[in-house]
Amino acid sequence: MHAGRPLAALGLLAVYSPDRHYDNPLADMGVASLAAGFPTRDELLERYARRSGRDITDIDYFIALGYWKLAIIVQGVYARTLAARGDTPDPTDLLAQIIQALARAADGASRGN
Repeated sequence: MHAGRPLAALGLLAVYSPDRHYDNPLADMGVASLAAGFPTRDELLERYARRSGRDITDIDYFIALGYWKLAIIVQGVYARTLAARGDTPDPTDLLAQIIQALARAADGASRGN
């Protein structure tokens, strides 16, 4: 198996496991992983590295990739929503704001933030 695939999956898992320590637009959406008892993103990554024996030194790249992947998914939902409504884009639309926030988070993750 190609070494990048598990790290791509881990990067996306890190995106879906927001942590208030990181700038993640999902952190303000009431996701379950913020509840008591869930590991933090750093704990999750450390456990994966320890148990898998994989080097996750470049995980920021894969986290950035995960943010872009999620932004693309949300963009598809947004496009279908606009098509169904027959409306023009609304700059206050929540989905548009989420897409922009995910793009910013991807940029930050690519720089190790």
